[in-house]
Amino acid sequence: MASAVDSDALFLQQNAADTLLRDSSNLQVLLNMGFPKRRALKALVATGGAGVQVACDWIFAHVNDPTLDQDLPREYILYACPTGPLGVVLDDFWQNSLINCGRNGVHNSFPHVTLCGFFKCKDENVHKLLQALEEVAKQSTKDLKFSKVGLDYFSSSNYVGLFLEEAAADFLRKFSQEFANKAASAADTIVEPHSNKQLHLTLAYKFIPNQLQGLETLAKKLDLNKPSHWELRLYSKESRFPNCETLRVLYPFSPSSENQLQLINGDCVFLNADAQISKKCMDGYFYGTSWMTGCSGMFPATHVEKTTDTETWTTHKVVSILHHNQSLSDPRTIQRRYSRGADEFHSTGYNSSQSLLQTQIPSVPEIPPPVPPSVITNDAKAKLLSPHTNSQSPASKENHFQPSPVLPPRSPMSNHVAQATAVNGEAPPSLPPREEVYTQVQKPKGQVSIVPKDIQMARRIYVFRHAERVDITFGKGWIQLSFDDKGNYHRKNINMPQKIPKRPGGPKDFHRDTPLTEMGLHQAFLTGQALKQIGASVSNVYVSPSLRCIETAKGILKGMELERRLPLRIELGLFEWMRWSPGGLPKFLDHSALLEYGINVDQAYKCKYLPQDMQQNEKCNEYFKRCHKLISSILKETSGDILICGHAGSLDGLSRELQGLSPRPMTDFVGIVTKIPYCGSVVLEEISSAAIWELIEPPYPSLTHAPNPRFDWKMMVN
Repeated sequence: MASAVDSDALFLQQNAADTLLRDSSNLQVLLNMGFPKRRALKALVATGGAGVQVACDWIFAHVNDPTLDQDLPREYILYACPTGPLGVVLDDFWQNSLINCGRNGVHNSFPHVTLCGFFKCKDENVHKLLQALEEVAKQSTKDLKFSKVGLDYFSSSNYVGLFLEEAAADFLRKFSQEFANKAASAADTIVEPHSNKQLHLTLAYKFIPNQLQGLETLAKKLDLNKPSHWELRLYSKESRFPNCETLRVLYPFSPSSENQLQLINGDCVFLNADAQISKKCMDGYFYGTSWMTGCSGMFPATHVEKTTDTETWTTHKVVSILHHNQSLSDPRTIQRRYSRGADEFHSTGYNSSQSLLQTQIPSVPEIPPPVPPSVITNDAKAKLLSPHTNSQSPASKENHFQPSPVLPPRSPMSNHVAQATAVNGEAPPSLPPREEVYTQVQKPKGQVSIVPKDIQMARRIYVFRHAERVDITFGKGWIQLSFDDKGNYHRKNINMPQKIPKRPGGPKDFHRDTPLTEMGLHQAFLTGQALKQIGASVSNVYVSPSLRCIETAKGILKGMELERRLPLRIELGLFEWMRWSPGGLPKFLDHSALLEYGINVDQAYKCKYLPQDMQQNEKCNEYFKRCHKLISSILKETSGDILICGHAGSLDGLSRELQGLSPRPMTDFVGIVTKIPYCGSVVLEEISSAAIWELIEPPYPSLTHAPNPRFDWKMMVN
């Protein structure tokens, strides 16, 4: 017995000595290389003690980080995590709940039991903290009184999870308390243990009520008797980004100005909603800080996607506390995916927006030859008037968002009576995001869908964001690049517009009222083709006075072959949120200049908003009120479907209160609007019996394409 104790003590001494020797030797090597001690410590801690080379790479990457030499201790957290077959089962639940029920709060992390709150530890004390964790783990696991971590299912109206049975829970509570005591004495670190809390593994929280039944169904199917291994894991994260949204880089981006941020494959960016607004973030650009470099700047929203902040966490220590032997017949057993130091949940088909292109790709079908109204049979009319026009059979469920080959899936007005209660009640659960391949849009062959005149269809409003703009694509310096001293325009890139309108104030007027690129004009044209091909009927067109919106509307109408038939009604009230227009309103083109430029303008239309109505200090809720007042007025004086070309904020501002919903808080509004891509759109359909409108799934594909940066041929010379 004495020899066993002596051997354990010897093991602890040797293990602690190895840890201290490794950390001190790595630190000494970095100091001998000439790095300041603070930088060397920060690099070793941020990389989880991965070695001298990795720490050097981290320092060189952060050489322009303004906080590199600041004393900013990282935040740490201790989790107990299941692995093995049970871990695989829980990973599958994470994936299936996301796909089938929609995102909830649990998808911001991975399966775990929290043993303490976040705490800070000075960089110079981290090696002592790791040593404390090793010693407590070794001492605590000597006499385990249980061989399996039992889990009990529990659910309520706002929570679904698994509670640990008392033996395992009691062990982990005692462990967290002993670790906190050891951290305080050995590493001068204050840890708040969960020694008096009910320990649990959360399966779902922060979900809307309609998701509860589906989540419970999935949770009850979990086989909690699967063999499992349990590990104690100590993670850390950056302390200067406590409430930021984390974005994963999809495409690299090279800055064209000093205020832009370089995006690197594999990087993540921390985004703060308040910083977005203060930095005048708008028109598809975010302001954020790179995880890999620590630098901040503006970058295009199309190059990133939302991810979890755990992707940027660092793993410092993993200690096994319970092994359950079993035959590893499942090929996925213990095949957990890891990011740079932290577990990351990768949901199949949702790893990036590109993976969404591989499944459920809708197509715009060929429009059949026109059928005279007299030939349409009574059965065909009955089908059009059927209250089940929009319902889906089990066979067609997989492709439920494909448009009808003749008509967009629109219900007659009388069919919305039964839907009024659902619209006024709780909102349905959101569907998983979808992106489609827009290049599959087939060019129309001139056919026109014929609808019996005696069928009165529900009105629709199509709201579009403008297409790709020149100043965002080429930077604010495009004016100096493209105009000579006499104000003559010279096209320096084939994506720059072939022609631009003449402006009374000269080229400088384009600084705040930019035109579209050639790609932007083509985006608008393709969008119009898609509308024509699904048989969309538009009777009224309203446009923001911004040149980019006017050109987008013209391109859409050109694709619909309605460019000459439908004049544009220029409405100042459709201009973007004034908070995003520093310096007041731009100098817009007047009607005569637009007519000279070839724009079909409705000269008889009188603008509902005048310049004096547009207040520079407009608040977010005032912007929503402006939008609602405007769209309500437009609806009263028009009939038929309406096409609106505005800004990213128009999609939410014009649709929100029409649905009977209150304006969004500013941070939520900014978070949504900055994710709307070029030619992004929403479709509203009227429920006349309920005096309300509902958002429906657009019956046409969305516009998706990859970025195409400038190519420098000189790189081939060397």
